[in-house]
Amino acid sequence: MANDLTRITVNLVPRSAKALEEALALADVSQTDAVNEAVRLYRDYWQARANGRELMWRNPDGSVEKIHIV
Repeated sequence: MANDLTRITVNLVPRSAKALEEALALADVSQTDAVNEAVRLYRDYWQARANGRELMWRNPDGSVEKIHIV
């Protein structure tokens, strides 16, 4: 499986570095696992958008917010 890996170097702006650290603490995962999942979610988001779908958060009060990724 090690041969199937792709190594990358990423330079994060401070806002993204802070978000990564917060995500690692919340999910209790490694940087590698967090980045792998983030890439898959980003791909899924854009595939869904290409098919006319939208991403929404449902709040505890039942209200819904549309999520925009730019």
